[in-house]
Amino acid sequence: MKSILLVNFDFPPNYGIGGRRWAKLAKGMAMQNVHIDVIKADPISTTKISPWQSDTLSEKINIHSLPRPVLSEWISHPHKSIVGKIKYRLALSITKLLHRGTPYDISVGWRKILLRKITELRAVNHYKTIIATGAPWQMLNDLADFVSANKNLELIVDFRDPWIGSKNYGIQGLSNSRLEAEMAKQLNVLRVAKIVFTPCEYITENLKSFCFSRGNTNTQFITLEHFYDRDDMPVKLTISQRSDTFKIIYAGEVYGGTAQMLSEIIGDIQNINAELATKNKKIELDIYTDTNLNPVHFKAPSIQLLPSIGKGVFEVIANSDACLILLPPHKKEEKTTKFFEYLPMKKPLLVASEKGSTLDYVVGNNIGFAWKEDGQFKWLDSYLAGKPMRNDTFDMEAHELQTRAKQVIELLT
Repeated sequence: MKSILLVNFDFPPNYGIGGRRWAKLAKGMAMQNVHIDVIKADPISTTKISPWQSDTLSEKINIHSLPRPVLSEWISHPHKSIVGKIKYRLALSITKLLHRGTPYDISVGWRKILLRKITELRAVNHYKTIIATGAPWQMLNDLADFVSANKNLELIVDFRDPWIGSKNYGIQGLSNSRLEAEMAKQLNVLRVAKIVFTPCEYITENLKSFCFSRGNTNTQFITLEHFYDRDDMPVKLTISQRSDTFKIIYAGEVYGGTAQMLSEIIGDIQNINAELATKNKKIELDIYTDTNLNPVHFKAPSIQLLPSIGKGVFEVIANSDACLILLPPHKKEEKTTKFFEYLPMKKPLLVASEKGSTLDYVVGNNIGFAWKEDGQFKWLDSYLAGKPMRNDTFDMEAHELQTRAKQVIELLT
């Protein structure tokens, strides 16, 4: 039986999107007889439990939770009290003094306890492979240093998002010297890693270019797209449209830049419904998110702003007519996790995005529409005409969890 060590800072039961991808892949690999030891950080006590925790309940998945770096926790999850604000400023000042690069990386200060745990586990299981997924990024650099000093180990790295050029972790506002430090760490990771995964082709190509232009051509770069898990799918899908109401679902984070897009979409729906009133038809939009949005901006007839409901959303989607995908300009080339969770539900995908590969993929494969194209709503025309709104023969097997897990297993030594 193959055995690997996985380092994923927010692996379930930690709440947040950072753990879902590898919770699922660990599940898929365990089902194919791979033993996985997982190192993660302790959860934040004030947050919810991940809806993906049940996917990690396997005798082949052993989870080891380590304390978070104290200063990083004070920065990333500050209390709103006066004491919390003082701790935040103190932690930020100390981290800036001691750390080169961004002080907002939540794995800063985790190196010692992380490497001690890896050494302890290797003494028992003699791993040949460590898989690590970022963000956060500092721990990837710490692991690269560790693997460099242990030549009988290989490192596989999964970049769930871009590192340099990221919209998160304060990368955009770094001084030149701190940005150079982050670039040096990224290059160190790319040079040491045997394989680098990313979920999107444009991230793969950017990292490959960054690495190759600096003289390293040994690393293998592979696009390992997100996927869906057939176990999440409801037993029965409703595919017929209701005659009087067209229900659209949006579920997930409202990324920076998309709140305004969502507001414009709500305006579009209000205008459409005004025109449809004489036809006794209407469009409804239900938004399921944990993003802190001002409900005043979303108060409109036929619009509901609701909290995230975890895996319960699949049942909601099953009884909807279409799924909305929101992509800000910096994500227009990404097929997000939510894209693949929507895909097997056999609902038309309505993509609100600048022109990019994701929109092209949806339209080209006849599985949905642009939200608006040249001021026109082609999806609305199809609905009103009673025409099929997606190609139900679209082959989804290549995007299933077990297919992705098999890809990873085949690359293990």
